[in-house]
Amino acid sequence: MSADFASLENLGYKVYKARGKRVVLDVDVAKLFLTQTGRLNQQVKRNMANLGLMVI
Repeated sequence: MSADFASLENLGYKVYKARGKRVVLDVDVAKLFLTQTGRLNQQVKRNMANLGLMVI
């Protein structure tokens, strides 16, 4: 499944600053990848080491 490139153009409007870091809400990422938010969160938790993510 590929992301809709029209959505990629609008992604800049979905990037917020929180404590000096750029963040994108899980809801917006799920829409970008055409999946449900719960499923996205499940996959992120499963692949945190591979994605190089840390929980703050």
